[in-house]
Amino acid sequence: MDNSLPWDRVEAVSHPSWHGPHFDRERIHEQSRNYVAKSKRFKKIKEESLKAKKRKEETEVPVFLAGVIKERKELDQARKEAREAGVLAD
Repeated sequence: MDNSLPWDRVEAVSHPSWHGPHFDRERIHEQSRNYVAKSKRFKKIKEESLKAKKRKEETEVPVFLAGVIKERKELDQARKEAREAGVLAD
């Protein structure tokens, strides 16, 4: 390219290795799994994602007006519950 800078390299700087405390990653992962398993909010997220997956897989569209109205009410209720759980923002 015109006016490009020539190739250059920054010289390496020596530094001491970390000898401080190390974290027990397995223990942290276990604590995280326990937190997620006990959290009401994470349970709600999982429920809502399963409902969304089920809705996605249902490809048949109701032909009758009553079916459409019912489907919209269910979707509105699902959105309301997701907002209340903090899963869905406006």
